[in-house]
Amino acid sequence: MELLPLQCAPPMLLLGGIVLTAITGVLTPSIKHAAVAVLLLGCVKVTDTYKSVGWQAVATIGGMMSVGLSRWRKPVPREL
Repeated sequence: MELLPLQCAPPMLLLGGIVLTAITGVLTPSIKHAAVAVLLLGCVKVTDTYKSVGWQAVATIGGMMSVGLSRWRKPVPREL
């Protein structure tokens, strides 16, 4: 997929804005704000994002987080 010059402008402006706010400390940029801006500017289609996600990795990380949270709340006894 080739990008035309006008199609390159919004992502580059977005990236420049995020870097500028991070350097100056005016705003605290976060990943979710950048993701929403990318979707609203039309840089990436929502269907493309769903296709590119590795859902097996998301499920694995979710499972590891639940196991870690359960161990944090109630530690395993030393006798085992």
